[in-house]
Amino acid sequence: MTREEAIKRIAEIPEFVPGACSDCGAVTMEEAGKKCRPYQMPCGDYVCATPDEPQPEETGPLMQRNPEYDHYDGYLWGWYAVDEGYTKTPPTWHPFEANR
Repeated sequence: MTREEAIKRIAEIPEFVPGACSDCGAVTMEEAGKKCRPYQMPCGDYVCATPDEPQPEETGPLMQRNPEYDHYDGYLWGWYAVDEGYTKTPPTWHPFEANR
């Protein structure tokens, strides 16, 4: 895959995809309303949003990083390292495999 193909493909892939909350395991806001129990950390901050709080469109407890996006992003960071002179070796493309 060329750098240009990777740039085109990454523009088509969402950075975040729906996923279970890493704190309570809920996958919907309704389920989070029943399962989520925010807890306070030693610093005073609360962890795990409640359904009463507005959730961002693209991020938040029910959205997780897209592994396919991160795969392309890593490949493009390799090209950045070449462009900036950190290495002379271009990155090697490895096709994305889900559940790898």
